Amino acid sequence: MISLDKVAYTSKLLKNNPSEKLLFSILTLFSCIFFNNILISLIVLFIMYLSVTYLGGIENRLFFKLMSIPLIFLIIGVLTIIIVKLKPNQETLFKITIFSSEYGITSKTFMQGLTLMLKSLAAVSCLYFLILTTPVLDIFYCLEKLKLPKLLVEIISLVYRYIFLFIDVVQMIYISQDARLGYSTLKSSFNSSGRLVSSLFLTALKQANESFVCLEARCYTGELKFIDKSYISSKRNIVLILSINIVLIAIYFLTKGVV
Repeated sequence: MISLDKVAYTSKLLKNNPSEKLLFSILTLFSCIFFNNILISLIVLFIMYLSVTYLGGIENRLFFKLMSIPLIFLIIGVLTIIIVKLKPNQETLFKITIFSSEYGITSKTFMQGLTLMLKSLAAVSCLYFLILTTPVLDIFYCLEKLKLPKLLVEIISLVYRYIFLFIDVVQMIYISQDARLGYSTLKSSFNSSGRLVSSLFLTALKQANESFVCLEARCYTGELKFIDKSYISSKRNIVLILSINIVLIAIYFLTKGVV
């Protein structure tokens, strides 16, 4: 997560209006989810790939590496959908007999699984575009502009920061335990894991108290202040974003019942 935040700061789209990037990501995400169409999913995947790598300047290897993370879970989930119990003499693409019952993959379940997988990957790519091109502080800026309750934005900000704190503490404790052969056996692994969790809780509580003291020392009055940045909106970008989604809608109706 920390590395992803660093990647966002190196993106070529860093200085673009974050509201436009959020609009592009969310609109395309909704178009992908609501229109259950393989062709739209493939187009969205291609658009997000070009936006992240060509326009954003992110390495191809990083994009495909990130996409492979949800792919592993999707394959496991899709297998439970495409493999069904077969009826007698039912046409299949693949089948296997288990305890006198036949299980296999039909053309219908295969298309359902393929559609679900591509739609999920396309939706994830929309979120990756936002994450890899927009720093979290800019996302907070957009949330404030959307008139979300300030308390909600502050909670999201604090949770985000404490996730990094937890990761750093876990890494330091784990390295210390591993150097002392804390994970050499199964018994010692369970023991070390329990100590790690308890130490993490105590360290997080201590850090929370120290953070609150630091806030009070900086005249904290119950409201976190974020830097109010000014961005220039581009009508060309907004028109392009709307045009892409209109084209996706048109493709859906033109290919409805075909794909």
